[in-house]
Amino acid sequence: MVGYPETHGEKLVDAVSSVLKDKLGMEGVAIETAHRTGRKYDNKPRHVIFRLVNLDDRYEIMKKKGDALKDELYYITDDMTPMDLDKKQRLKPVMDDAKQKGKTCKFRNGRLIINGEVYRGALPDKPARNNNNNKDNGTDGQNTRVDGTH
Repeated sequence: MVGYPETHGEKLVDAVSSVLKDKLGMEGVAIETAHRTGRKYDNKPRHVIFRLVNLDDRYEIMKKKGDALKDELYYITDDMTPMDLDKKQRLKPVMDDAKQKGKTCKFRNGRLIINGEVYRGALPDKPARNNNNNKDNGTDGQNTRVDGTH
């Protein structure tokens, strides 16, 4: 949970349970642990990491979170491994294309699922990073001084 306000002496398992019950309508979700990450910084709330006992509850939360929390100052997101996050970002164009064609898409356990079938196509290359230091300014990579000399 990102952006959830911090309070002194908070009981995060209770706080997460309350959000799930009051905002998502999910009562009785078994939460194994909940804690905040990192150090306090500039009065910004630290992220809340919570682990669920039941994986099906996680899927249900991920389905309901968008509409249920759209008016809140906090949101719930998946805590992905860096490798899964990279893969999801690389598959986003494939996912967007499928959605435009009216197909349902999910990204679960490092796999893209389109209309219930695991996507087995090629993994697109990483998009090139935009490096503003190498703009084509007609100087073939040389820096031009204000007076026009190199």
